[in-house]
Amino acid sequence: MEALNRIVGYIEALDRHNFRLHVCAFFAGIILVASMLLYYIHSSKHDLISQLQILNKLAVKSCHIIDSNRRLAKDEQRLKNLLEQKRGFSIQAFFEQFCRDQNITAETGWAARPAEHVSDIFDEIILTARFKDLTSNKLVKILDALNKEEIVYLKELQIKTGTSKKIAVSVTMATKCYKSSLE
Repeated sequence: MEALNRIVGYIEALDRHNFRLHVCAFFAGIILVASMLLYYIHSSKHDLISQLQILNKLAVKSCHIIDSNRRLAKDEQRLKNLLEQKRGFSIQAFFEQFCRDQNITAETGWAARPAEHVSDIFDEIILTARFKDLTSNKLVKILDALNKEEIVYLKELQIKTGTSKKIAVSVTMATKCYKSSLE
């Protein structure tokens, strides 16, 4: 209480000019402190919004990664089931039978070969073959038949035009197998 009485006494002792000067200084101080607080709040808000946007992007990426992982796990399980159903599957034997069924003849020089490392469980076996003098209708039938076979998939297809409405086709098909069957 004593301190408050001193301040009141000091203010009452001031003349009008000094009183106005002190009041202006007091309000200027309040405005300065309020401005600094507003600046701090605004800059903090901006930083927090930036951090939230980064976190949101990371959350979306995490969701995509989780979805991708689920799809891969599902595909891996489907592939395991398919390999269990078709034990002893050989892409070369499949290709020979496929050519007989489709009544086509591949150029010589095709053979299955191990390709790239796919996962810790599976490797990929690739077979590339070339066909000449096919019609587009025959190519569509071949691709449809390949598409119906679950264990074999089309990896690459190159089509070159030939003579008299015939085309030359290079087909790369692949299948997956357990690592232990390659080693």
